[in-house]
Amino acid sequence: MTKKTIFYDLTELLYLSRGYKGYYGIAKVVAEGAKTAFRMDKGIRFIAYNQGFNGFTEVFPKLNADAEGGVDLNIPNAGLPLFIRRVFPIKRKGEEKLARYIGPIFDLIERLRWHRTGIPFKKVDLTNGIFVSCARPKLMVHPIKALRQFEDTQVHALLHDAIPMHDLRLSGENFTSSFQADTDYVIRNSDQIIANSHFSADDLENWAEKGDLSEAKRMSVAQLAHECQVGDSAPELLLPERPFVLMVGTSLGRKNLDVVLSAIKKLVSDGKGTPLLVLAGRRRKRTIEFLDTAEMAEVKPHVLQIDSPSQTDLERLYKACLAVVLPSRIEGWGLPAAEALWHGKPAFCSDIPVLREVCGDMGQYFDLHDTETLAGYLDRIATDAAWRQELDEIIAQNRDKLRTWDDFGHDLIARVEEVMSA
Repeated sequence: MTKKTIFYDLTELLYLSRGYKGYYGIAKVVAEGAKTAFRMDKGIRFIAYNQGFNGFTEVFPKLNADAEGGVDLNIPNAGLPLFIRRVFPIKRKGEEKLARYIGPIFDLIERLRWHRTGIPFKKVDLTNGIFVSCARPKLMVHPIKALRQFEDTQVHALLHDAIPMHDLRLSGENFTSSFQADTDYVIRNSDQIIANSHFSADDLENWAEKGDLSEAKRMSVAQLAHECQVGDSAPELLLPERPFVLMVGTSLGRKNLDVVLSAIKKLVSDGKGTPLLVLAGRRRKRTIEFLDTAEMAEVKPHVLQIDSPSQTDLERLYKACLAVVLPSRIEGWGLPAAEALWHGKPAFCSDIPVLREVCGDMGQYFDLHDTETLAGYLDRIATDAAWRQELDEIIAQNRDKLRTWDDFGHDLIARVEEVMSA
């Protein structure tokens, strides 16, 4: 019997191709899994889907001569391809009809844009292959649909979470209904769903039991990593001179910045010194406006917002901070807490199952609305050197439990190979 070829999907990265060199969140998972898959040297091929051609083109990663073991994924810079939704929830059939009319025009424009780059789009035949994707569900739906043109192609999809389905207030009804429809489509049309954490696997199964998602044909887990990799750009950020705690990817609502600001307000009102709170990530209008309210007048001087720092500067922030705070109501994995531990820094986490999975005994936990406990952590980390040393030692003693991106990549491919050999 001929061994099936694994095709690793880089569509997520193709949609970020215009001069974009750093990845975080889902894009980082896609990139790091691909780098490990390439280094494994198992004949894995790398592809990306383009709607304009309704097909896949091959991508050829290469070893990066500037870094030992580094990989340049060599994503074609096709001018950041556009995306137009072609699959909609039932109650948005009007939009689907409109997409059918404008789709051919869009495809023509997309093909012309691609051809202007001078990069040939050579379609890849995935017949009898194994399609592996870690992309966002909405960027998996169309490639999976395109796989129907090939015979006997298996689909293995990594899903990151079902967060939008937990609360419409987190993302809005239209986004949530689209997310649910996309996720369900991926599950129904996949031979295996791989979750990024045991929590995510349980959560997806719970939604299936409620009838809101389909039941996966096969469910497995490839946990993400703690490793925070070194950036390759020059430092740009002037680090704060004042001792600070760090939040990464912050916002009110799901990320629960609210409780951290309340904790700082309590410290200020109690007359205690408070560390600076550094918010690293995309500046959000809602956060800026909230900090400008009278309620936050005493808190605002203790908050510094850093807009979308580079990977180099993010790593510098991790190394320089007293601790990282991740107060989220829900996460699929929780990279900021994981990366804090990688740098030997304490992680102050909301007491939710997935952060227990990520941090174990190395984390310091508080209930979602427990301002007092968090305020105590912030005060103590700034004033109690002996406690800081104790936390550092706990993390150091458990260093061998921290996962690398190679661990994730090997687990991802292993989950696929287990089905191939079954």
